Amino acid sequence: MQLPGRLARTTLGDLLGSLHRAGQSGTLELRAGGRRHRIHLQRGFVASVDLDVEVPPARLGDVLAQEGLASRARIDDVLRTHAQLGDSLPQGELLVRAGVLTTEVRDAALRRQARLRLDALFSLLDTRDAELRFLIGISAPRPRAKTPPLSPLEFLHGRPRARDVSPRPPSTQASQPAQPISERPPALERLRALRLLGVSPGADAATIRRAFRNAAARVHPDRHQSLPAPERARLHAALAELSAAYHLLCA
Repeated sequence: MQLPGRLARTTLGDLLGSLHRAGQSGTLELRAGGRRHRIHLQRGFVASVDLDVEVPPARLGDVLAQEGLASRARIDDVLRTHAQLGDSLPQGELLVRAGVLTTEVRDAALRRQARLRLDALFSLLDTRDAELRFLIGISAPRPRAKTPPLSPLEFLHGRPRARDVSPRPPSTQASQPAQPISERPPALERLRALRLLGVSPGADAATIRRAFRNAAARVHPDRHQSLPAPERARLHAALAELSAAYHLLCA
């Protein structure tokens, strides 16, 4: 698909919306201020985000500790031990092998990391005229390949869009089209998330986290290796929805 050469002619929210609707796979590269940032997409969904900054935000250990998904001391101990051994495996894989995390928790943390880094990228590019390129064939790092990508609710809802700053002609304001699912009011999305996880509106963070873990364990594709590809794809989609609901409720 044809993209504008610079971000000044559109918004990052509009770009991601267009790529999502087109089901594009590849990497959206944004160059600004001498830095090169990348958003990796799989069939129109955001898989991961690489920020070209000296200290990347939302490091995996920090996400796990902040979300209460693992002990900070245990994380540091495992990573320090493996660093001394020269082990080059990704941190998430190391922590799973050490028994600190389950694959479900690792995947949830990686998706939370992608969401936080995407938030940071929107902030970085808020007032910059970034140069744009879409690269086919450059995908997310292989260790993240099994991690369900972010849902449209996570990478599109609430993002600045061109229509937010461009007044509509009066003749079009009386008959607005129905809002896409990713743009419904937050209250409706919260209600849907609560129902999806099977928790009450007054549930605390610990209850929501427990409900997510139990639901994710039931549908995680790694636990259903013998299923045919279409069924495993359905499980990936279900896990992505569960994770989106969890992060919406615990944000």
